[in-house]
This record gives sequence, C-alpha cells and structure tokens, in this order.
Amino acid sequence: MGEFIKKLDDFFEMVEEAFKDPLEIKWIDKAGHLIGLFEINDNVYQINCVEKSNNIWKFDFYSVERKEDSIVLSPDMTNRERDKFRVLPTVLVGLEYLVLQKNPGAIILGAADSSKGRKKLYASFLEDFSLKMNYKL
Repeated sequence: MGEFIKKLDDFFEMVEEAFKDPLEIKWIDKAGHLIGLFEINDNVYQINCVEKSNNIWKFDFYSVERKEDSIVLSPDMTNRERDKFRVLPTVLVGLEYLVLQKNPGAIILGAADSSKGRKKLYASFLEDFSLKMNYKL
C-alpha cells in the first residue's frame, strides 16, 4: 500500500509542477494571425489564432508531425501521452496571450482530439479560464 501511495503522491506532484511552470511559447504575430510554437520531450506543438471577423478569433492547437518530406499538423494528442501534463497549462497560457494581445470579443475553440476524458478536462479548465478572463463560456 505504501508504494501505491508514493506513486500517487509522485503523480500529483508531477501534475502540480506542470501547472505551476507552463512552457515558453515562441510567438509570430502577423495581421489577424498569431502563431505560437512550443516543445515538450522533443515533440513540437503549434497554436494557431486567426481573426475570423468582427474581432472573433479562432484558437486551435496541434501536434506537429513529420511525415516523409512534409510537416503535418494533427489535432489528435492521444499519441503524446508523455506530454499531456505540460500541454494543457501551456495552451491556457496561449489563450491568455491571445486575450492580452488582441482583446477578442469572442474566442472559438474546439477539441478535435478523440479522447473524451481530455475533452472533459479541457472543458473544466476553460470554464475556469472564462471566469478568470471575464468571458462567457
């Protein structure tokens, strides 16, 4: 039982540490378009923020995968289990950056990932985010 408790404590410590220390995002700001890149465990992720119209911004994030001679953006994060605790807090920092830089009237964000658990987790964190940043979810 003691070993299980130790593993559980280690797990929660890892999660807490990830949320206290999101990764740095490198941003490119073009008219009506923000692109953010960050890296976890040699995996690259990209955040795309695009102004659609009337100060409504679409926020998407992807894993960047190399396929033969090209780069593919994939919304599916299920093959990146090692990174899961670092992606969410970093994406939330990206959302805050969008709000602080562009002051959008609305943000459209969808989870295209096939994991139902991950979608529920994001929904919970987005609820907290919307309250913190004074947006309606």
